[in-house]
Amino acid sequence: MVRPEDNWINSATLFIIDDDPEHLFFIKNKLAPLGYKIVTFSDPKLALDNIRKESEGLIVVDYVLPDTNGLEFIEKLHAKGVNLPFVVVTGFGDEELAVKALKMGATDYIVKNRDYISILPAKITEALEKYTFTKRINNAEIALRESEEKFRKLICSSKEGIALI
Repeated sequence: MVRPEDNWINSATLFIIDDDPEHLFFIKNKLAPLGYKIVTFSDPKLALDNIRKESEGLIVVDYVLPDTNGLEFIEKLHAKGVNLPFVVVTGFGDEELAVKALKMGATDYIVKNRDYISILPAKITEALEKYTFTKRINNAEIALRESEEKFRKLICSSKEGIALI
């Protein structure tokens, strides 16, 4: 069920980090017509400077980047307090790398083959839906803890007996 607060998925900001301008061009042309706001970076250092803790959206990061790799890039973002969902794309299908990416929190790992651009929109939608669902659950848990604490304070501070029916 799509809720009104989930509508941002269709207009979310996608941060695309890939040092190959041709891939950036193809990804942008595939995703922009779907309503996403696309922000591309061919330089991971520039991306690190511009993606902030307050940023909302999703990161699509190539594994092979100049002077770093996609997972190191994500670790640097995490160190800045940026915890956006991310998808790793790579030209090298490696099971060990895929497992490492998923353990770090990647919502998906996509091998750049001839068809990867066509499946990318569905993978991005899945990642944003999962992120939204997880965020909603976390917010509900916080609200529940706060409500329990208020109830506990009410009971503890009451001088009269309280009967629950």
